Amino acid sequence: MINVVVQAVTRPVAGVRRFVLAAADGRPLPAIAPGDHIEVETPCGLLRPYSLCGDPAQRETYEIAVLRETQGRGGSRAMHDALAKGRRLRISEPRSLFPLRSGASFYRLIAGGIGATPLVAMAHHLVREKQRFDFHYCVRNRESLVFWPELERLVPHGALHVHLSTGEDARRFAPRADPPPEGCAVYCCGPPPLMEAVHAAYAGLCPVHRESFKPQVPDDATAFEVVLARSGRTVPVKADESILVALWRAGIERPLSCETGICGTCRTPWCGGEPEHRDSVLSAEERQREMLICVSRCRSKTLVLDI
Repeated sequence: MINVVVQAVTRPVAGVRRFVLAAADGRPLPAIAPGDHIEVETPCGLLRPYSLCGDPAQRETYEIAVLRETQGRGGSRAMHDALAKGRRLRISEPRSLFPLRSGASFYRLIAGGIGATPLVAMAHHLVREKQRFDFHYCVRNRESLVFWPELERLVPHGALHVHLSTGEDARRFAPRADPPPEGCAVYCCGPPPLMEAVHAAYAGLCPVHRESFKPQVPDDATAFEVVLARSGRTVPVKADESILVALWRAGIERPLSCETGICGTCRTPWCGGEPEHRDSVLSAEERQREMLICVSRCRSKTLVLDI
């Protein structure tokens, strides 16, 4: 983990904070690539991933934008309420789950709301490399355009397109009506319905790359039951929810942090059934007795947790 200090906090639009972070020791931060993210140890103790949205060429600071999620677990609320200029916190080194790959003759960047964060960094890089691209920004209304002034300066004239879902000038993005140029690669980040629509429209026509920090439930996931060995209680797990969410819904609080299978906070012993491990933390030996219940599921009809 890297110790950083909050160098500046701005409020580009209602409900969003943009944080500029610098190394606490004054040294340059590790190099980043467009599309990288960091995990932030939020003031409430939860570990949360945030895409880096600044210029990836400079190493003096990192920039992240955080949407306040009132229905979330509290990480974004803590970032909004407790972080001010001068506050110290810890972050991970940059990590890449959404790399911008070379080789395309044209890049189409499609952002939905706060999902624009990694795509802004990509735009900085593409401008510097003199690569051809356009940017489609999908938001609810003009008051939600978090990065608008920056993108107006950055994106080439005629290549920045805004798509609004509400208001008198509403014009939703219709990917099927705008086929990609030859040699195009598409990069999309935003709400799942947008990413699914983009993938369905462009799949087979060009490479489509997507990023989501939400745990992805398999398309063929089925419901199952979790039995708590020590109490004998049975908790149903829906096909579209995690074991962790099902337990919390049933009033059974378990430790949580990243909820994406990368930190290990929710590791839980199991003693029956057939787990489907989907984490990035546990070794093969550890999986014989433990599982991460934020992302892992069950291949059998019943899973027994040793709690």
